[in-house]
Amino acid sequence: DETSLIASAARSGRPLRVPFVEQEAAYSSADPRARSAAIVPLAASNQIVGVVVVESDQPNDFDASTLTLLLTLSGSLSAVVQNQQLLD
Repeated sequence: DETSLIASAARSGRPLRVPFVEQEAAYSSADPRARSAAIVPLAASNQIVGVVVVESDQPNDFDASTLTLLLTLSGSLSAVVQNQQLLD
């Protein structure tokens, strides 16, 4: 869905925190227990190669330090995804 928060993060290339998923019509989770989420685009060579979504069953569970950690990890994940795409 092009109007979802995940698509929005992918288009903008910027991470998003969703402190209360039940208040966001543009957020949909496969897990009904999800109460908050962090959405981090994976960028490699100035292209979005994927998006990581981390959910919690606790509201407002992701702070700035968690987002920083996810952004740090996203650099490595982006390289892995891009390398796999090159092999396919």
